[in-house]
Amino acid sequence: MNKFKPKIGSGDNGYTDIFLSRVPKTDLKIKLNALLDEINAIIGVLRSKTKKNDKELAQLQKEIISLSAFIAGFKKNKELKSQIKTLEQKIKKENIDIKEFVIFGNDYKTAVLNLIRAKIRICEIIAWEAKIKLAAIYLNRLSDYAFILSVSRRF
Repeated sequence: MNKFKPKIGSGDNGYTDIFLSRVPKTDLKIKLNALLDEINAIIGVLRSKTKKNDKELAQLQKEIISLSAFIAGFKKNKELKSQIKTLEQKIKKENIDIKEFVIFGNDYKTAVLNLIRAKIRICEIIAWEAKIKLAAIYLNRLSDYAFILSVSRRF
């Protein structure tokens, strides 16, 4: 693995590097990846409090990192399309019967999963705004899946 060393001060003028070019830190791709980073951090917090199904949450973190790489231009459409199909299969397997509006907060884990879901929805909106259709579709499916995880109480 290559060693990473931050370039101290390289962003002090409001620009950062993304796929071999300098872009403003206000670029929608940068904002989107920052929010995905936040979601990943929240999943990490949840994992630290969760014993059961940790592998599923760890996989979500890996997929979010992969999505960030796609947004930055490092991954191909084919890989993200495969992740979308996998999520769709997971969603179709679930059999959750919801009869009323769900209000979260009775327990820490489902409340955090719902927070993650809400932040994913914001990311989806930004992906549409940035015209990154495939990322927006993936985030839409991921939001559905996060909702399913939160109401299934598997954690």
